[in-house]
Amino acid sequence: MFPPTICSIDDCDNFALSGSDRCGVHLPDRDDFLSELLSRIDRAGRVENLSLSHLRFDGVKLSGRVFRNCDFSYGEFREVTFSECTFVLCFFAFSTFERCDLRGGTYQNCLFALSSFSDVDLSGSTLAQNNFNSCIAVRSSFSESDLMHSRFIGARFEEVDLSDCNLKQTDFTGSERKVVNFKYSNTEDALFDGEGSTAV
Repeated sequence: MFPPTICSIDDCDNFALSGSDRCGVHLPDRDDFLSELLSRIDRAGRVENLSLSHLRFDGVKLSGRVFRNCDFSYGEFREVTFSECTFVLCFFAFSTFERCDLRGGTYQNCLFALSSFSDVDLSGSTLAQNNFNSCIAVRSSFSESDLMHSRFIGARFEEVDLSDCNLKQTDFTGSERKVVNFKYSNTEDALFDGEGSTAV
C-alpha cells in the first residue's frame, strides 16, 4: 500500500498525492499533475500503490488498464471511460460517478461505500466481494454482472438495472429500491433481510 503521507498544508489531514507533498484539494497545478499521471498510466498499463484521493477526472479514457492498491477516495469522475479495466484493493469511498462507461471491468475487494452513481454503465462486469454500503445509484446499470459476495447494505437504488446478475450472497440488507430490474437474476441467493426486504 502507498505510504500514508499527510498533506503539507497546515491543518489539512488529507493524504498527499503520490508524487506531491499536497493533497488533491490543495494541489496548485492540478491540470499538469493529471496530465503527467494519465501519461504515466497510459505508458505503464499497470499501476500500483498510488494515493490519488480528492482528484477530479473529466472525460478521461483509460480502457484495459490495471490498478492495484490505489486510493481514489473522494474522487469526481465525469464522463470517464474505464471499460475493461481491472481494480484490485482500490478505494473509491465518498466518490461521485456521473455519465461514466465502466463496462466489462473487474473490481475485486474494492471500497465504494457512500459513493454515488448517476447514469453509469457497469454492465458485464465482475464485481465480486466489493463494499457498496450506503451508496446511491440512479439510472445506472449493473446488468449481466457478477456481484457475488458484494455488499449494498443501506444503499439506495432508483431506476437501476440488475438483470441477469449473479447475486449469490449479495447483501442488500436495509437498501431502498425504486424501479429496480432483477429479471433473470438469482434473487433467492441474495440477502434482503430487514425492512423492505423484497427484491422488487
